[in-house]
Amino acid sequence: MLPNDNLELFRSVLSDFHKAGILSDFILIGSWALRVYQDYSTMMEYQSILVRVPEPVVFVLMKYLLTIKRTGSFESKIAKDISTASDLEFFLLDNGAHQDFRKRFDLMPGKWQKDLMEVLEKYRSGLVDILT
Repeated sequence: MLPNDNLELFRSVLSDFHKAGILSDFILIGSWALRVYQDYSTMMEYQSILVRVPEPVVFVLMKYLLTIKRTGSFESKIAKDISTASDLEFFLLDNGAHQDFRKRFDLMPGKWQKDLMEVLEKYRSGLVDILT
């Protein structure tokens, strides 16, 4: 399949799920993250179809945190994760999400908070000042 064919297939499946009324039971993420995101998702509209997606603030925090788990040959994936997290972080902060980041960070287990702060400091994230 060509990339455009994949996009059309995705749209077709979403449309079918929407028509069947089952999208509210789905979260569009990789299966590895289901346990993390299942309680931190929201409904958004995509081409007139409601889909459940991870909350953007939680998504950013997890993108940063998961870089710890990637090693060796995953350098390009780490760079992509950091770029994605950083871009979305900037957008969210520019739109007033400071307290949302603080709230979600405070709900994290202590070890995650410690690990996340190390990553944020390493990549010079603007979240360091907000979360400390």
